[in-house]
Amino acid sequence: MRNKTSSQQIYWVPIPSTAQSARRRGFVPAELLAQQTLRQLRKTPLTETFEFQLGRFLCQKSRLSSATGQKLLGVSARRRRILDSMSIRPTLTSVLGRERDLRGKKCVLVDDVVTTGATLKAATSILEKHGAHVIGAITVAAVPRKTSEETKRHNVESNLTQR
Repeated sequence: MRNKTSSQQIYWVPIPSTAQSARRRGFVPAELLAQQTLRQLRKTPLTETFEFQLGRFLCQKSRLSSATGQKLLGVSARRRRILDSMSIRPTLTSVLGRERDLRGKKCVLVDDVVTTGATLKAATSILEKHGAHVIGAITVAAVPRKTSEETKRHNVESNLTQR
């Protein structure tokens, strides 16, 4: 039997989807990934040392514009777009004026796909600003970055098709 006083809590924090994406898909990929991963982790001997929790600490706070989403954006455009799009999920205490206390909480970010890392960087920044310690991230897939030559060719092709 696990001694909860000696185990360390680690929160698996899914990257939130926009409400529109969640409705369209019928699920939030990062949350589903976090839940499935936690089910498997809880069956391992790691539970002697660690207590794994789902940490729904983040939410989307603004609608992101652009019909194409982030798929065609480069690193700097993604960073600008994601900036200020997430916040700490409100709780009853935050509605009453007290900020959510994340001090000292160890967090692992969970996302379905990493393209540039802008979303993970923004989520890390938000959580750490509220006192959490991000110790890692898990994803299902990573999209390789384009070389500068591929980016130039894509920009030229895009400009030609827009004319």
